[in-house]
Amino acid sequence: MELKRGLKRNYRTKNKTSEEAEAERHFGLTPRGTIFIIPTAIKRKLITKETVKQVLARLIEVNFYMSATVYRDALKSIGKL
Repeated sequence: MELKRGLKRNYRTKNKTSEEAEAERHFGLTPRGTIFIIPTAIKRKLITKETVKQVLARLIEVNFYMSATVYRDALKSIGKL
């Protein structure tokens, strides 16, 4: 999925602390961004595509940082589900 590949890049605004990095390694965790959960939620029928579009727009309205590329890719990916 295009969105998933794109989100593997680190879009976090906060730098990871050494403690966070150590915990990730210890527990075998892969950090994911907020937008990453959307395709899973749609597939599990926890949220509709239309609601996702509204939520994404609202996030931008309240100054949630999301690059134009991530926003565009998210909408494109949602359309493919």
